[in-house]
Amino acid sequence: KVKDTKKDKDKEDNSTSNDNSLTLDPITGINNNKGLLSSFEDKKDIKDSDCISITILEIDKFSKLSNNYSKEVIQSMLKKISSIISFHVETTDIVARTDKNQFTIILSRQSESQSIDDIKTIHQSISEMKITNDELGDIILTISAGFMVKHKSISIDEILEKTNQLMLHSRKKGGDMISYIKDLIKDDLYKLARVS
Repeated sequence: KVKDTKKDKDKEDNSTSNDNSLTLDPITGINNNKGLLSSFEDKKDIKDSDCISITILEIDKFSKLSNNYSKEVIQSMLKKISSIISFHVETTDIVARTDKNQFTIILSRQSESQSIDDIKTIHQSISEMKITNDELGDIILTISAGFMVKHKSISIDEILEKTNQLMLHSRKKGGDMISYIKDLIKDDLYKLARVS
């Protein structure tokens, strides 16, 4: 009987570690896409919060960085970014690496302005991060980001898609910035004015 219990415990441990490998990014140890969605579904308090915001951060010119630096340096960079983000968030928040050079943050705050302030701090902290390579010197990173508040009527998939569009807007504008919905509206109005 005791042996069976130990076997059951081992199976449980293996099952948990297999579940984790499906939801965690192997390089940074934070959520991956699947983990992000799963965590959002599991966290009731984040869904009931006054203000849920989504931010997608992308490392600018990542393919150039990948060509210039070793895999170890790139992985170290991703780990440092993950640590900076994790340092600045609260336990109710969700952080994930959702693409090779992309991180997604879901914040639960009392107001939009609090969320914006926290995201600006994270953005600035990553920009100030020091990574030194023996052969090529200091590596300077810039980040394109999109920020959006999630309204209760919008699904998580919809808000992720819209936030990604905002991040792409930052990238098109040269990177190293955070785009908000008002930036897209301004650009659309400007385009309309030029056409008329």
